[in-house]
Parts: sequence; C-alpha cells; structure tokens
Amino acid sequence: QRYSMLDLCYMFMKIGYFMTEREYFNNPITEGKVFKKDWIQYGKVPALNNVKFLIGYLDPAFKDKKTSDTRSWNCVGLYKGKFYVYKMFCDRASTVTMVNWGYEIEDHVKEKNGTVQLWMEEVFLQDLLYKDFAAEAAKRNRPLALRGDKRQKPDKDSRISGLSGYFERGDIIFDENEKDNHHMIRFQDQLLAFEPGVRTAKDGPDALEGAIFKLTEMIALNADIDIGTRHKSSNKL
Repeated sequence: QRYSMLDLCYMFMKIGYFMTEREYFNNPITEGKVFKKDWIQYGKVPALNNVKFLIGYLDPAFKDKKTSDTRSWNCVGLYKGKFYVYKMFCDRASTVTMVNWGYEIEDHVKEKNGTVQLWMEEVFLQDLLYKDFAAEAAKRNRPLALRGDKRQKPDKDSRISGLSGYFERGDIIFDENEKDNHHMIRFQDQLLAFEPGVRTAKDGPDALEGAIFKLTEMIALNADIDIGTRHKSSNKL
C-alpha cells in the first residue's frame, strides 16, 4: 500500500527482482536454490515450419487486478529431443492484454507456416475467463482454438522442481532473440527465485511445466507402435 505500481515497476527495473523482494517486501529469497543461472541457455531455434510438436500454454491469474499474480503464456516446441522456447509472456497484466498474447503467439507461428496448439490451465472458476476470450474473438472475427487442460496436477512445487533435470542437461533452449525481452527477464527471475515451500511468483515456470508436459504427452500419443514381424515357426508339432 505504501508504494504505487509505478514505484514498484521502477524498483524491479532499477535494482532487480531479488533485491526488491529482500529490501521492500521482507522476503529474503535466495537466487539459484533449485535452478542455476548457467543452466539457462539461449540459442538459435529451429524454423517453426519444421517443428511438428508446438504448444502455447497459458497459466492465468484468478483476478483481474494489479495486485494479482503474474500471468504467463509461452510458445514451446519439441525438436530432435530438445525443448525450444520461442515466446514467453510473463507479467502482471489485464485479462485483455493476456488474451492478446494468445493472438500474438498464434499470428507469429502462422507467419512462419507453423501450427500451434493452445492450452490453458483449467482450475476452479477458471472458466469465467472464457467470456473475455469470446469478446476478443468477436472483435477480431476469429476465435482462438484454446483448450482447457483438465489434468489432475500434482503439487505445483514438485512439478516445477521436476524441470531441473531438463535445465541441467541443456534440454531447454530459449530463443536468443528474446533474451532482453522484459517478459523473459521476469520469467528468468521467477525461475531462479524458485524454492519449494517458499512464497514467490511461480506462474512462468508453472506454465513452462504445462507446455513440456503437453509436448511429451503428444509424443507418446503420436509414437509409432512397432509390433514386429511374425515369422513362421520352424518347430514341428
């Protein structure tokens, strides 16, 4: 209550996420407790039209207020055993802005002749957001093909912690062109601040876990089943 939203944004930009949390929010978080900074890799990403499995995963906040949790929407592809993050939106944003992120992702992929599946975490009362998607669809004269992820998810901290193996092995690569994007910076801050049982913003890492789960699920569902070749038996009865 002491600081305006403009003051807080200035603090985050000027001294960084970790110092702001420690100095102004009495939250002494430790950087890199689970995820190490040198595990976060940026590089060239494959052309979108070469990526068969591509997911855009949204983790929306419950309330459309400035004090609500951050919202996050990403675009992640799986190509030759690596997860490539093409887009990352992660911010405290209005519902309208969040919906527009989905159109930005879809338009970006279509411009590159790719195809993306859009998913949203669907938890209690989350269906109330659908009216906002419908309103934007009416304005644009086209809806987003957004699906609700009804997975019975395990504990959030456990799911996010499970990503550490991918990062440590270098299996998650972020588009080098997005490195200085403020959304990517906020996501990276959330990832490095993450610690099980500690109250920090986790929406960016949570959305990434959702995308990776869906991609591995798609691979499992599309895997060719090798039933083998049946040979005539040489044994005589």
